[in-house]
Amino acid sequence: LKVPAQIVDLHHLEATKNIKIIGILGYDLFRNFELFFDFQNSLIILNKVNKNGDRLNPDLPAELPFDSLEFMLKGHFIVVSGEVNHIKIHFILDSGAEVNILDRKVNRIILDSFSVVKRVNLLGVSIAEVNATSGILYSVKCGNQNCPGMKTLLLSLDNLNSQFGFVVQGVL
Repeated sequence: LKVPAQIVDLHHLEATKNIKIIGILGYDLFRNFELFFDFQNSLIILNKVNKNGDRLNPDLPAELPFDSLEFMLKGHFIVVSGEVNHIKIHFILDSGAEVNILDRKVNRIILDSFSVVKRVNLLGVSIAEVNATSGILYSVKCGNQNCPGMKTLLLSLDNLNSQFGFVVQGVL
């Protein structure tokens, strides 16, 4: 299987997390597969699918989902709809994110569900540090799931929204 790759220096992330990072896998690798994340057993189960999303090997046992969530594919990003404090917003789903992100420009009613813990400096894929407010976000609902309080960073998503040409209010 050959997929295009980009070379990115991740040494600063390795040093911060004290782990060796060989690479980051994404959309181009997984776009022809159904993915099932089994967190209890530390497994990702891949089933090859056709253009309609049907499994190519229907004899494989099907996992029964507890819930499912509709999404939109915007470029290589999975965008899901959700609610915070009964206000509808859009999130990018990032399976590699350590914490959630909420745009600091969201509706005041949404911010009423954010409890500030402290200010932090972030170091991401780019080497530049970014100031953010760390806290707990309550009253989040995605699909049929009411989420408990979640560690969340409050920061600007202006660059992300302008770079990718669509507007989201958070990252899960």
